[in-house]
Amino acid sequence: MTVLVAFCSSRKDGSTGKEAERTEALEPQYAGEKEETGRWNSFLEAFCRRTRAWTAIRQALNQYLHVLEGRLDETRRVERLRRENAELRHLLQGVSLDP
Repeated sequence: MTVLVAFCSSRKDGSTGKEAERTEALEPQYAGEKEETGRWNSFLEAFCRRTRAWTAIRQALNQYLHVLEGRLDETRRVERLRRENAELRHLLQGVSLDP
């Protein structure tokens, strides 16, 4: 799996890799080799697209996680302030503001 991801990264950069250059220069060893090579190339292209999609999804979900963590912190802060305000209101009920 790691090898395929690394291969996809190298293909995205535009490099084909030394092994791909060597296999293109050689004659087919058997009758269906050209078709098989085409199938593998199409698989690799699809795999690379999916890998990039999953990477983008993971990055977006991590950003969303940070947003949710920030919202949780703010919610906790608001709840704490509400409790403090309720305590202050309770304390001020017994205090008369008229001299």
